[in-house]
Amino acid sequence: MFPKRRIPSWPVLAVVPLFALTACGGSGGQQGGGASASPTTQITSAAAKGDIGTLKWDLPAGEPSSLDYAHAGDHSSNVVVADLCDTLVRMKTDLSIGPGLATSWTYKDPRTLVYTIRKGVTFWDDSPLTAADVAYSLGRNMDEKVASNNSPNFSGVKSVEAIGSHEVTVRFKQHDELFNKEMAATSGTVARASFMLASECPGWRVERSAFFPGQQAVIS
Repeated sequence: MFPKRRIPSWPVLAVVPLFALTACGGSGGQQGGGASASPTTQITSAAAKGDIGTLKWDLPAGEPSSLDYAHAGDHSSNVVVADLCDTLVRMKTDLSIGPGLATSWTYKDPRTLVYTIRKGVTFWDDSPLTAADVAYSLGRNMDEKVASNNSPNFSGVKSVEAIGSHEVTVRFKQHDELFNKEMAATSGTVARASFMLASECPGWRVERSAFFPGQQAVIS
Protein backbone atom coordinates (compact mmCIF):
# COMPACT_ATOMS: atom_id res chain seq x y z
CA MET A 1 0.00 0.00 0.00
CA PHE A 2 1.99 2.89 -1.28
CA PRO A 3 0.87 6.39 -0.29
CA LYS A 4 -2.80 7.20 -0.76
CA ARG A 5 -3.56 4.72 -3.51
CA ARG A 6 -7.16 4.97 -4.72
CA ILE A 7 -8.31 2.51 -7.37
CA PRO A 8 -11.87 1.13 -7.63
CA SER A 9 -13.80 -2.12 -7.31
CA TRP A 10 -16.69 -3.71 -9.14
CA PRO A 11 -19.04 -0.94 -9.72
CA VAL A 12 -16.66 1.24 -7.72
CA LEU A 13 -16.32 4.98 -7.61
CA ALA A 14 -12.87 6.36 -6.80
CA VAL A 15 -10.43 9.13 -7.54
CA VAL A 16 -7.69 7.73 -9.77
CA PRO A 17 -5.28 8.91 -12.46
CA LEU A 18 -6.23 8.07 -16.01
CA PHE A 19 -3.70 6.00 -17.90
CA ALA A 20 -3.51 5.05 -21.56
CA LEU A 21 -4.48 1.48 -22.40
CA THR A 22 -2.69 -0.68 -24.94
CA ALA A 23 -3.51 -3.89 -26.71
CA CYS A 24 -1.17 -6.22 -28.55
CA GLY A 25 -1.77 -7.72 -31.96
CA GLY A 26 0.21 -9.25 -34.76
CA SER A 27 -0.04 -10.73 -38.22
CA GLY A 28 -0.09 -14.45 -38.90
CA GLY A 29 3.01 -16.39 -39.88
CA GLN A 30 3.87 -17.14 -43.50
CA GLN A 31 2.93 -20.49 -44.97
CA GLY A 32 5.57 -23.04 -45.77
CA GLY A 33 7.59 -22.56 -42.58
CA GLY A 34 8.57 -18.94 -43.26
CA ALA A 35 9.47 -16.57 -40.45
CA SER A 36 6.56 -14.97 -38.59
CA ALA A 37 6.13 -11.21 -38.66
CA SER A 38 7.17 -9.38 -35.51
CA PRO A 39 4.24 -8.56 -33.18
CA THR A 40 3.16 -4.94 -33.10
CA THR A 41 1.54 -2.78 -30.45
CA GLN A 42 -1.65 -0.91 -31.23
CA ILE A 43 -2.75 2.06 -29.12
CA THR A 44 -6.52 1.75 -28.66
CA SER A 45 -7.10 4.70 -26.33
CA ALA A 46 -6.07 8.32 -26.45
CA ALA A 47 -3.17 9.38 -24.25
CA ALA A 48 -4.11 10.50 -20.76
CA LYS A 49 -4.49 14.26 -20.33
CA GLY A 50 -4.63 14.32 -16.53
CA ASP A 51 -6.56 13.04 -13.54
CA ILE A 52 -10.27 12.33 -13.69
CA GLY A 53 -12.73 12.84 -10.89
CA THR A 54 -14.57 9.52 -11.00
CA LEU A 55 -14.05 6.13 -12.62
CA LYS A 56 -16.81 3.50 -12.72
CA TRP A 57 -15.42 -0.01 -13.12
CA ASP A 58 -17.72 -3.00 -13.62
CA LEU A 59 -16.01 -6.30 -12.76
CA PRO A 60 -17.14 -8.98 -15.25
CA ALA A 61 -16.96 -11.69 -12.56
CA GLY A 62 -19.46 -9.85 -10.41
CA GLU A 63 -19.48 -8.60 -6.84
CA PRO A 64 -16.42 -9.42 -4.70
CA SER A 65 -17.14 -12.01 -2.04
CA SER A 66 -15.02 -10.03 0.43
CA LEU A 67 -12.89 -6.90 0.71
CA ASP A 68 -10.75 -8.62 3.35
CA TYR A 69 -7.47 -9.87 1.85
CA ALA A 70 -7.58 -12.90 4.15
CA HIS A 71 -10.87 -13.99 2.60
CA ALA A 72 -10.25 -12.93 -0.99
CA GLY A 73 -10.20 -15.91 -3.29
CA ASP A 74 -12.42 -15.24 -6.26
CA HIS A 75 -11.37 -13.16 -9.25
CA SER A 76 -13.30 -10.03 -8.28
CA SER A 77 -12.02 -9.96 -4.70
CA ASN A 78 -8.43 -10.43 -5.79
CA VAL A 79 -8.68 -7.61 -8.32
CA VAL A 80 -10.14 -5.17 -5.80
CA VAL A 81 -7.80 -6.11 -2.95
CA ALA A 82 -4.80 -5.72 -5.24
CA ASP A 83 -5.93 -2.16 -5.93
CA LEU A 84 -6.53 -1.33 -2.27
CA CYS A 85 -3.38 -2.67 -0.65
CA ASP A 86 0.20 -3.31 -1.76
CA THR A 87 2.19 -6.48 -1.23
CA LEU A 88 5.52 -7.16 0.41
CA VAL A 89 7.20 -7.92 -2.92
CA ARG A 90 6.06 -7.69 -6.54
CA MET A 91 6.20 -9.91 -9.58
CA LYS A 92 7.95 -8.20 -12.48
CA THR A 93 7.08 -8.50 -16.16
CA ASP A 94 9.68 -11.25 -16.60
CA LEU A 95 7.98 -13.18 -13.74
CA SER A 96 10.89 -12.62 -11.37
CA ILE A 97 10.33 -11.19 -7.89
CA GLY A 98 11.23 -7.56 -7.20
CA PRO A 99 10.87 -5.07 -4.36
CA GLY A 100 7.50 -3.93 -3.12
CA LEU A 101 6.90 -2.73 0.41
CA ALA A 102 10.09 -4.63 1.17
CA THR A 103 13.14 -3.12 -0.48
CA SER A 104 15.23 -6.26 0.07
CA TRP A 105 15.20 -9.69 1.70
CA THR A 106 17.83 -12.22 2.68
CA TYR A 107 18.00 -15.70 4.14
CA LYS A 108 20.11 -15.58 7.29
CA ASP A 109 19.93 -19.37 7.22
CA PRO A 110 17.60 -21.86 5.46
CA ARG A 111 14.88 -21.29 8.09
CA THR A 112 15.20 -17.53 8.67
CA LEU A 113 14.11 -14.92 6.13
CA VAL A 114 14.61 -11.21 6.90
CA TYR A 115 12.78 -8.42 5.06
CA THR A 116 13.86 -4.77 5.07
CA ILE A 117 10.74 -2.60 4.95
CA ARG A 118 10.60 0.45 2.71
CA LYS A 119 10.90 3.80 4.50
CA GLY A 120 8.78 6.84 3.67
CA VAL A 121 5.57 4.86 2.94
CA THR A 122 2.38 6.22 4.49
CA PHE A 123 -1.23 5.09 4.73
CA TRP A 124 -4.20 7.22 3.63
CA ASP A 125 -4.12 9.12 6.93
CA ASP A 126 -0.38 9.86 6.61
CA SER A 127 0.56 7.41 9.36
CA PRO A 128 3.85 5.67 8.50
CA LEU A 129 4.15 2.05 7.47
CA THR A 130 6.10 0.10 10.09
CA ALA A 131 7.45 -3.40 10.51
CA ALA A 132 4.66 -3.98 13.04
CA ASP A 133 2.04 -3.46 10.30
CA VAL A 134 3.81 -5.98 8.09
CA ALA A 135 4.24 -8.57 10.84
CA TYR A 136 0.60 -8.28 11.88
CA SER A 137 -0.70 -8.46 8.30
CA LEU A 138 1.28 -11.60 7.51
CA GLY A 139 0.69 -13.20 10.89
CA ARG A 140 -3.05 -12.73 10.60
CA ASN A 141 -3.04 -15.41 7.90
CA MET A 142 -1.86 -17.87 10.56
CA ASP A 143 -4.70 -17.11 12.99
CA GLU A 144 -7.20 -19.99 13.05
CA LYS A 145 -9.97 -17.61 14.14
CA VAL A 146 -9.46 -15.56 10.96
CA ALA A 147 -9.65 -18.70 8.79
CA SER A 148 -7.62 -17.05 6.05
CA ASN A 149 -7.75 -18.42 2.53
CA ASN A 150 -4.00 -17.77 2.46
CA SER A 151 -3.22 -20.03 5.42
CA PRO A 152 -1.80 -22.91 3.31
CA ASN A 153 1.03 -20.60 2.24
CA PHE A 154 1.92 -20.10 5.92
CA SER A 155 1.73 -23.76 6.98
CA GLY A 156 5.53 -23.94 7.18
CA VAL A 157 5.92 -20.65 9.06
CA LYS A 158 6.88 -20.81 12.72
CA SER A 159 6.71 -17.08 13.49
CA VAL A 160 6.62 -13.58 11.98
CA GLU A 161 8.28 -10.91 14.10
CA ALA A 162 8.90 -7.18 13.74
CA ILE A 163 12.49 -6.27 14.60
CA GLY A 164 12.71 -2.53 15.10
CA SER A 165 10.69 -0.20 12.88
CA HIS A 166 11.75 -1.46 9.44
CA GLU A 167 12.74 -5.11 9.66
CA VAL A 168 10.60 -8.25 9.74
CA THR A 169 11.91 -11.74 10.43
CA VAL A 170 10.05 -14.83 9.25
CA ARG A 171 11.11 -18.13 10.83
CA PHE A 172 10.19 -21.44 9.22
CA LYS A 173 9.69 -24.95 10.53
CA GLN A 174 11.67 -26.02 7.47
CA HIS A 175 12.98 -24.19 4.42
CA ASP A 176 10.19 -22.94 2.15
CA GLU A 177 11.44 -22.06 -1.32
CA LEU A 178 8.05 -20.72 -2.50
CA PHE A 179 7.19 -18.46 0.43
CA ASN A 180 8.81 -15.28 -0.88
CA LYS A 181 7.16 -15.74 -4.27
CA GLU A 182 3.76 -15.98 -2.55
CA MET A 183 4.44 -12.59 -0.96
CA ALA A 184 3.85 -11.03 -4.39
CA ALA A 185 0.24 -12.24 -4.32
CA THR A 186 -2.66 -11.88 -1.89
CA SER A 187 -0.73 -13.69 0.84
CA GLY A 188 1.73 -10.79 0.96
CA THR A 189 -0.88 -8.07 1.37
CA VAL A 190 0.02 -5.45 3.98
CA ALA A 191 -2.48 -3.28 5.83
CA ARG A 192 -2.44 -0.94 8.82
CA ALA A 193 -2.52 -3.04 12.00
CA SER A 194 -4.30 -0.55 14.25
CA PHE A 195 -7.10 -0.04 11.73
CA MET A 196 -7.48 -3.76 11.16
CA LEU A 197 -7.88 -4.37 14.88
CA ALA A 198 -10.59 -1.74 15.15
CA SER A 199 -12.51 -2.34 11.92
CA GLU A 200 -14.70 -4.98 10.32
CA CYS A 201 -13.16 -4.07 6.96
CA PRO A 202 -9.46 -4.40 7.83
CA GLY A 203 -6.65 -2.67 6.06
CA TRP A 204 -8.32 0.06 4.10
CA ARG A 205 -10.88 2.81 4.58
CA VAL A 206 -14.24 1.72 3.22
CA GLU A 207 -17.03 3.89 4.56
CA ARG A 208 -19.79 1.45 5.52
CA SER A 209 -22.45 3.97 4.54
CA ALA A 210 -21.06 3.84 0.99
CA PHE A 211 -20.90 0.04 0.68
CA PHE A 212 -24.01 -1.48 -0.88
CA PRO A 213 -23.79 -5.28 -1.28
CA GLY A 214 -25.29 -6.33 -4.56
CA GLN A 215 -24.91 -2.84 -6.01
CA GLN A 216 -21.63 -0.99 -5.58
CA ALA A 217 -18.80 0.07 -3.30
CA VAL A 218 -17.58 3.65 -3.10
CA ILE A 219 -13.92 3.84 -2.07
CA SER A 220 -12.36 7.20 -1.31
